[in-house]
Amino acid sequence: MLYIRGHKIIKGYIGNTPVSHVGFGKSGLIKIKSENGGSDYPNNLIAKYTANTSGVLPTFNSGYQYIVNETESNGIYTVELFSDDDFTSCNFNGKSELLTVEYLKVTDKVTTMSSMFRNCSQLTQLDVSNWGTSNVTNMDYMFHNCSSL
Repeated sequence: MLYIRGHKIIKGYIGNTPVSHVGFGKSGLIKIKSENGGSDYPNNLIAKYTANTSGVLPTFNSGYQYIVNETESNGIYTVELFSDDDFTSCNFNGKSELLTVEYLKVTDKVTTMSSMFRNCSQLTQLDVSNWGTSNVTNMDYMFHNCSSL
Protein backbone atom coordinates (compact mmCIF):
# COMPACT_ATOMS: atom_id res chain seq x y z
CA MET A 1 0.00 0.00 0.00
CA LEU A 2 1.38 3.41 -1.00
CA TYR A 3 0.65 6.65 0.84
CA ILE A 4 1.33 10.08 -0.63
CA ARG A 5 0.75 13.00 1.75
CA GLY A 6 -1.69 10.84 3.68
CA HIS A 7 -3.62 9.67 0.61
CA LYS A 8 -3.89 5.94 0.06
CA ILE A 9 -3.08 4.57 -3.41
CA ILE A 10 -3.53 0.79 -3.75
CA LYS A 11 -1.40 -0.79 -6.49
CA GLY A 12 -2.15 1.83 -9.13
CA TYR A 13 -5.91 1.87 -8.60
CA ILE A 14 -8.37 4.24 -7.00
CA GLY A 15 -11.50 2.20 -6.54
CA ASN A 16 -11.90 0.40 -9.87
CA THR A 17 -10.14 3.12 -11.87
CA PRO A 18 -6.64 2.22 -13.16
CA VAL A 19 -4.18 5.03 -12.50
CA SER A 20 -1.31 5.83 -14.87
CA HIS A 21 -0.02 9.08 -13.36
CA VAL A 22 0.03 10.68 -9.95
CA GLY A 23 1.12 14.28 -9.42
CA PHE A 24 0.51 17.17 -7.06
CA GLY A 25 -2.14 19.70 -8.11
CA LYS A 26 -3.49 22.94 -6.71
CA SER A 27 -3.38 23.43 -2.94
CA GLY A 28 -1.10 20.40 -2.55
CA LEU A 29 -3.88 17.99 -3.54
CA ILE A 30 -3.03 14.92 -5.56
CA LYS A 31 -4.14 14.96 -9.20
CA ILE A 32 -4.81 11.63 -10.85
CA LYS A 33 -4.84 10.81 -14.55
CA SER A 34 -6.83 7.64 -15.10
CA GLU A 35 -5.93 5.19 -17.85
CA ASN A 36 -9.52 4.74 -19.03
CA GLY A 37 -10.30 8.47 -19.04
CA GLY A 38 -13.17 8.19 -16.62
CA SER A 39 -14.76 6.48 -13.69
CA ASP A 40 -17.36 3.80 -13.26
CA TYR A 41 -18.30 5.31 -9.90
CA PRO A 42 -16.10 3.28 -7.56
CA ASN A 43 -17.10 3.21 -3.91
CA ASN A 44 -14.77 6.05 -3.00
CA LEU A 45 -15.90 8.48 -5.73
CA ILE A 46 -17.70 11.27 -3.88
CA ALA A 47 -18.26 13.80 -6.68
CA LYS A 48 -18.07 14.23 -10.44
CA TYR A 49 -18.85 17.59 -12.03
CA THR A 50 -17.88 20.00 -14.81
CA ALA A 51 -16.64 23.58 -14.73
CA ASN A 52 -15.47 26.09 -17.30
CA THR A 53 -12.16 26.69 -15.55
CA SER A 54 -9.58 24.58 -13.76
CA GLY A 55 -9.36 24.22 -10.00
CA VAL A 56 -13.06 24.54 -9.06
CA LEU A 57 -13.16 22.51 -5.85
CA PRO A 58 -15.88 22.40 -3.19
CA THR A 59 -15.16 23.23 0.43
CA PHE A 60 -15.50 20.26 2.76
CA ASN A 61 -15.53 20.03 6.54
CA SER A 62 -12.17 20.87 8.08
CA GLY A 63 -9.49 18.20 7.97
CA TYR A 64 -11.14 16.43 5.06
CA GLN A 65 -8.72 14.91 2.53
CA TYR A 66 -9.53 13.85 -1.01
CA ILE A 67 -7.86 12.98 -4.29
CA VAL A 68 -8.56 14.94 -7.46
CA ASN A 69 -8.81 13.65 -11.03
CA GLU A 70 -9.24 16.58 -13.42
CA THR A 71 -9.36 16.32 -17.23
CA GLU A 72 -9.91 19.04 -19.84
CA SER A 73 -11.77 18.82 -23.13
CA ASN A 74 -12.60 21.86 -25.27
CA GLY A 75 -12.25 24.23 -22.33
CA ILE A 76 -14.57 22.23 -20.06
CA TYR A 77 -13.00 20.57 -17.05
CA THR A 78 -14.40 17.33 -15.65
CA VAL A 79 -13.46 16.87 -12.02
CA GLU A 80 -13.67 13.65 -10.03
CA LEU A 81 -13.07 13.61 -6.29
CA PHE A 82 -12.18 10.43 -4.43
CA SER A 83 -12.02 9.78 -0.69
CA ASP A 84 -12.30 6.87 1.70
CA ASP A 85 -14.29 9.05 4.12
CA ASP A 86 -17.85 10.38 3.96
CA PHE A 87 -17.97 14.15 4.24
CA THR A 88 -20.26 15.82 6.78
CA SER A 89 -20.47 19.16 4.96
CA CYS A 90 -19.84 20.17 1.35
CA ASN A 91 -20.18 23.59 -0.20
CA PHE A 92 -19.94 24.91 -3.77
CA ASN A 93 -21.06 28.38 -2.62
CA GLY A 94 -19.79 31.08 -4.96
CA LYS A 95 -18.39 28.68 -7.55
CA SER A 96 -19.92 30.53 -10.49
CA GLU A 97 -17.77 28.46 -12.89
CA LEU A 98 -19.62 25.27 -11.92
CA LEU A 99 -21.65 23.96 -14.90
CA THR A 100 -23.05 20.52 -14.01
CA VAL A 101 -23.00 18.04 -11.15
CA GLU A 102 -23.23 14.54 -12.57
CA TYR A 103 -22.64 12.71 -9.30
CA LEU A 104 -22.52 13.80 -5.67
CA LYS A 105 -22.65 11.28 -2.86
CA VAL A 106 -24.45 12.78 0.13
CA THR A 107 -24.75 10.39 3.07
CA ASP A 108 -26.79 10.52 6.25
CA LYS A 109 -23.76 12.06 7.97
CA VAL A 110 -24.63 15.40 6.36
CA THR A 111 -26.79 17.61 8.59
CA THR A 112 -26.70 20.94 6.77
CA MET A 113 -26.84 21.89 3.10
CA SER A 114 -27.21 25.61 3.74
CA SER A 115 -25.89 27.70 0.81
CA MET A 116 -24.50 24.55 -0.79
CA PHE A 117 -24.94 25.84 -4.36
CA ARG A 118 -25.52 29.52 -3.57
CA ASN A 119 -24.40 31.85 -6.38
CA CYS A 120 -23.63 28.98 -8.77
CA SER A 121 -25.17 31.04 -11.55
CA GLN A 122 -24.00 28.81 -14.44
CA LEU A 123 -25.12 25.51 -12.91
CA THR A 124 -27.54 23.88 -15.38
CA GLN A 125 -27.70 20.23 -14.28
CA LEU A 126 -27.72 18.61 -10.85
CA ASP A 127 -28.14 14.89 -10.15
CA VAL A 128 -29.66 14.37 -6.70
CA SER A 129 -30.21 10.59 -7.01
CA ASN A 130 -27.34 9.78 -4.60
CA TRP A 131 -28.43 12.11 -1.83
CA GLY A 132 -29.34 10.79 1.58
CA THR A 133 -30.90 13.79 3.29
CA SER A 134 -32.67 12.09 6.20
CA ASN A 135 -30.54 13.95 8.77
CA VAL A 136 -30.38 17.31 7.00
CA THR A 137 -32.04 20.03 9.08
CA ASN A 138 -30.93 23.15 7.20
CA MET A 139 -31.27 23.87 3.47
CA ASP A 140 -31.42 27.68 3.76
CA TYR A 141 -30.31 29.47 0.57
CA MET A 142 -29.23 26.14 -0.93
CA PHE A 143 -30.03 27.27 -4.49
CA HIS A 144 -30.00 31.05 -3.99
CA ASN A 145 -29.01 32.81 -7.26
CA CYS A 146 -28.85 29.55 -9.25
CA SER A 147 -30.47 31.35 -12.17
CA SER A 148 -29.57 28.72 -14.82
CA LEU A 149 -30.65 25.66 -12.88
